[in-house]
Amino acid sequence: MRKINLIICLVAMTVLFSFTACDNSGLSKKDKQEIMDEISSLQAQLPIEISGDAMKITDVQFEGNQFVYTVSVSPEFYSNLLLSSEYLKSDETVVNIIQLIGDENIQYFVDKKIGIKYKYVKSDDDSVNKSIDISPERLKEVWTNYKSGNLQKASFLDKVKSELANLQFPSDFGNGVLLTNAYVEGKKVYYEFQVPTGDADSNAFSARYDEMKSAIISSLKEDPNITSYKNEIFDEKVYFIYIYTNAYGNKLLTITLTPQDIFG
Repeated sequence: MRKINLIICLVAMTVLFSFTACDNSGLSKKDKQEIMDEISSLQAQLPIEISGDAMKITDVQFEGNQFVYTVSVSPEFYSNLLLSSEYLKSDETVVNIIQLIGDENIQYFVDKKIGIKYKYVKSDDDSVNKSIDISPERLKEVWTNYKSGNLQKASFLDKVKSELANLQFPSDFGNGVLLTNAYVEGKKVYYEFQVPTGDADSNAFSARYDEMKSAIISSLKEDPNITSYKNEIFDEKVYFIYIYTNAYGNKLLTITLTPQDIFG
């Protein structure tokens, strides 16, 4: 079961920052040509899958003084993105992007007065969209505060609590599966799912324990929002608990993951 997370999307797009940025005044003609060649190469690879058919990078452009990345999100997953207006505008979001893109690239962006924009659109209706829009001035402001130590990376559990607070329940995860609740208690993160009544046979569902546990672990290992907090997850002994019930509220299966399960 894959939990769609905004940071998965951001990190997947850091591949697009592997080249030097450009603006209209600070680079040589050679630099600009190299950038345009790289953008053309990236555009030839589009769409780039982030999470299968659920999320794909469909366009990359340099508009004005910003890199603009368009991400198409399937309808069933669009509502699960952590894209509240508060989250989009928060210093935390910009700090996350700074950490994921890397100091060297961010310093170059700041020096060249370049901003960043991520645009998320529903795949069946591109008029429905949300954006993370970071102007050059905003990027410089947060970058300066971050480097001076005035802005810190949020603790893992605090970050999870903040993200879960933005979710609406139930959330449709496709194939009749609903996320009915998600919360943090102590150092345990709980996800409660309701599965279709066709899976109501507890014995049959329990037989899928190993398969589902393996799938969840694989998903978490691909989530930079998890892997970037590996040390803290180990130090704090954070557990992830997935509870599955049928439509009548009867518990079918509980999967508990320790840091060792995830990272080995």
